[in-house]
Amino acid sequence: VAVLPVVMWKTKSEGFLALGVSSLRLTKLPGGAVASSLWAWLLHDGITGKVWATLLPALLVLPAGGLMLWRGATVFTRVSTALMLGPALLALGFASWHLRGWSNADGILLVLLVACTGMPGPARFARFAWTVFVGAMVAFGVVQLVPEGGSGKETQLTQAELVGLIERDLARWLSKHAGPGGAVVLAPPKETTTLFYYGGMRGLGTLAWENVDGIGAAIRIVSASTPEEAKELISRRSVTHLVIPSWDSYLDEYARIGMGQVEGTFLSQLHNWKTPLWLRPVAYQLPTITGFENQSVKILEVVEDQDDAVVLGRIAEYFVEMGQWDLAGSVGQALRRFPGDLGALVARAQVELARGDTAAFAKTVELVRARLTGKGDRALLWDRRASLAVVLARAKLNDLARVQVERCLAEADEASLRLLTTGALYRLQVLAKAYGLAITDPHLRELARDLLPDDLRSRL
Repeated sequence: VAVLPVVMWKTKSEGFLALGVSSLRLTKLPGGAVASSLWAWLLHDGITGKVWATLLPALLVLPAGGLMLWRGATVFTRVSTALMLGPALLALGFASWHLRGWSNADGILLVLLVACTGMPGPARFARFAWTVFVGAMVAFGVVQLVPEGGSGKETQLTQAELVGLIERDLARWLSKHAGPGGAVVLAPPKETTTLFYYGGMRGLGTLAWENVDGIGAAIRIVSASTPEEAKELISRRSVTHLVIPSWDSYLDEYARIGMGQVEGTFLSQLHNWKTPLWLRPVAYQLPTITGFENQSVKILEVVEDQDDAVVLGRIAEYFVEMGQWDLAGSVGQALRRFPGDLGALVARAQVELARGDTAAFAKTVELVRARLTGKGDRALLWDRRASLAVVLARAKLNDLARVQVERCLAEADEASLRLLTTGALYRLQVLAKAYGLAITDPHLRELARDLLPDDLRSRL
């Protein structure tokens, strides 16, 4: 018995006494109680049915103690009951300290219940009363698990269930777009665990007690004072994606731990879309759920350094894809600094088209045509070429658009297909079908379809 506290003292480890987020939860069921202790739970919720269902099993220690004091009890009965009663009292003490302890306490109380029931005991009436008490205790707990019915109202998903559905969809989507090599994500602790469980991805910032190094790395990255410092830390940990959901601000807490405030940190720059040249925004559309229309997930992929025109062009396309027209317009104005860059012109045309500025779109298309006449598309990046094909098709320049689609399909590979936004990939395949073209490699052709959501895939 002495070994455990001595080892905890020598190693300066709290061991099983360490508290985490799970220590605050009574159960993993949706809508379960969350509190720092039993007393805090009682003060917050009062005496409810869930409280009674939780506390009633603790009364088993009273008849167990009575069985030990009963004059007719044998030495075997007393010793056997005491061996279970001691751990039960200890477990109840821990349960009063943190709610998670009730799981262990109930497990020990269940063994105590079996032990007491099997012991030779007092008169038949006492055993009948024992049976009634145990039956009432179990029945009261079962009642708490029965769903409410007969109200005529539709069952509404809880906030936690809605977030859970979205996070599962995100995990599946991101795992498909990350490629066979998988992803290493920097995300809030809860989302990191979800992405690992449902998407098979690795991550830094979980709150597991043994993940001290990972938590420390996550804090240092988000609280870095410069992008260069953040890049060095990200490269050291092989992070491939940064995931920042709008409904979970726990990364802000990491920044406050590291810097004392969010302002001035690397995370605050990402919040304000001051992205460095080595990050690329990835457009992910949340499932359409009532009440969640204003939520979003910012995903940034770690890539090789890009030039300014490419960065702004991809950010502009991201805002167009996400329907953020004002931000897209601001980036479109910034792209005017690169009048000779074909990729920048294509991005400008996309913004103008999305904002309904047909006059500006027509002028930009003329600039694009002039660049194509001078073979300005020779060094164009693959994803920029796919966007160029869409812009030319929308301008009804189908001959020029077909040439670009042919080159895209001929040069396509897994990495390039995953690089496209969902909308760009869908439009490229629509154009290919319209022009009677297709990706020759069956595996790539299937991948291009599989990367689309079900509704867009069915349209093809």
